[in-house]
Amino acid sequence: MRDAGYQTAAWSCNPYYAGPRCGLDRGFETFGRPSDAVQMHRELREWFLHAYQPEKPFFIFLNYIEAHAPYCPPAEHMLQWATKETRAKWEAKPSESWPRLVDHMVSGLDLFSPEEILEAQDLYDEEIAYLDTKLGQLFDFFSRNGLGEKTLMVVTADHGEHLNEHHMMEHNFSLYEPIVRVPLIVRFGDRFPIGEDGRLVQSHDVFPTILEVAEVEWKRQPAHNCESLVGGEGAGARLAVAEYLVPYLEHIDRVAKSYPRIDCSRFLRSLRAVQVDNMKLILPSAGEPELYNLAKDPLELRNLAGERSDVVRDLSAKLEQWLKSFEHFRFSPAAQGELETRTSEQEFRAGRGLGYVR
Repeated sequence: MRDAGYQTAAWSCNPYYAGPRCGLDRGFETFGRPSDAVQMHRELREWFLHAYQPEKPFFIFLNYIEAHAPYCPPAEHMLQWATKETRAKWEAKPSESWPRLVDHMVSGLDLFSPEEILEAQDLYDEEIAYLDTKLGQLFDFFSRNGLGEKTLMVVTADHGEHLNEHHMMEHNFSLYEPIVRVPLIVRFGDRFPIGEDGRLVQSHDVFPTILEVAEVEWKRQPAHNCESLVGGEGAGARLAVAEYLVPYLEHIDRVAKSYPRIDCSRFLRSLRAVQVDNMKLILPSAGEPELYNLAKDPLELRNLAGERSDVVRDLSAKLEQWLKSFEHFRFSPAAQGELETRTSEQEFRAGRGLGYVR
């Protein structure tokens, strides 16, 4: 986008995505590392006051962290589901609550009561409601400044969240629907009519969609199944793929030490999933495949792999063909050993607060 003449700016509240180790700051003339949505919006307004050039188009990326664990909606947020007592209880000992959530999942033991699970669900909903308020403020800011109808708005997420479905918590070790099915909201005048679109799409469809609207040329690779969403029904991907390739070993190690009689082996595997129409196949690196008809079984409770081996073979072949369409790329300078990759003390503390470090 920068090479196409766009002003480029980004702000990321996630410390693990905001550093040079990930390489996601490349191409941005401005890259901010705020702590929360309030600071991010303040820095965005300052950018428009001091750096914005009205004669040039702009590309802005905002990475919110509010829906991420630990679920601690700010005090100024008006609670709709959780009580003040619940918020205070979970805020008081986050370093104990969140590891226990993971232990509850990996061990298979009921370490959280049904009431505590409901509390976690309520707090997560509060975080989503707070984020919705912040997005509304963002849209209002663009509208007040005459940019609302001129700006392509895309809202999405990199993953969902388990809240005790399949006895799972957070967003590791799984490719079930609560993790892979995320919002995708696109607004740009008449190019995207108001309403819901039932097409099967993937996150990487956002990339060509933005480029087509911005009239920026790009080299399309048909085999990658990456399509612009401009054009209504009939456009977009017909095959969706998801991957979970590196198990979070620290979680497993802690549970194995705390509960030595618990078998954690089912978490020591990578996962790939492929969906065509309503049929979804999950292929683990170890263990049996899982096949679900999402139209009839949206909660993924009945594994059809034993009954529909033909569908398992067909979807497996489609996944293999898709994987073979990619060359092996080195995505970032860090992967090539060109950058210092040690975690700073500030990043370490921030990562611990988000649950990345226990």
